[in-house]
Amino acid sequence: MDRGDHSRGGSQPRRARWLAPVAAVAGLALSGTALAALPANVATVVGKPISRQEFNHWMVITARAQPGPLVVAIDPPRFDHCIAQARAGLPSLRHDSTRALRKDCKELFRNVSNVVLDFLISADWHEAEAARDGILITTEQVDRAFAAQRQELFPKPSQFTRFLRRSGQTVADIKFRVRATLVLTALQKAERLSADALDTEMTRRFKSHTACARFYVMSDCGRVAGRA
Repeated sequence: MDRGDHSRGGSQPRRARWLAPVAAVAGLALSGTALAALPANVATVVGKPISRQEFNHWMVITARAQPGPLVVAIDPPRFDHCIAQARAGLPSLRHDSTRALRKDCKELFRNVSNVVLDFLISADWHEAEAARDGILITTEQVDRAFAAQRQELFPKPSQFTRFLRRSGQTVADIKFRVRATLVLTALQKAERLSADALDTEMTRRFKSHTACARFYVMSDCGRVAGRA
């Protein structure tokens, strides 16, 4: 249940302290203009879309796993919302130039979005390969694994409730992670491959079938959506 937690320690320069952690969200109210300029789907993986809403949701989840100030970068390419959050939440950045803050927000977005998209795209690749291999992970299997992990990590219901509130996740999110792990384990067993070898094979098979929207392109994307 802790996938995506990558906390870091140690002292760092002022700006690096802001960028190194994946920051959490103080509020996601973007202007209508900003929303209209962004695509409805950030990627299409083997014919299955990853919506911007789903992407932003997991950006928040990934963010809350990290220490640091409440700044989020989900409004490329200008990052006006991110810049406003930085100035409002970090007095030390209040007088930095818009150009400098936009550069920082761009770097923050790139770092965090790569983590989130790798997670979501890999999950879809594994699901596609599991279907090809005839692997079936049932709802009952997911529920049993979820219940076992919850009992092991959070013996008291109140502990689990606090975890959900702190992480920003829902039960459905946790079960999504549990299912992804079960599928990955089943694939490794069926194909007799290590995690790294399986990742290489999935990239070979599915990267060309993965298109990402402008601003959201990363290493798992075979092409930019809308381009031949």
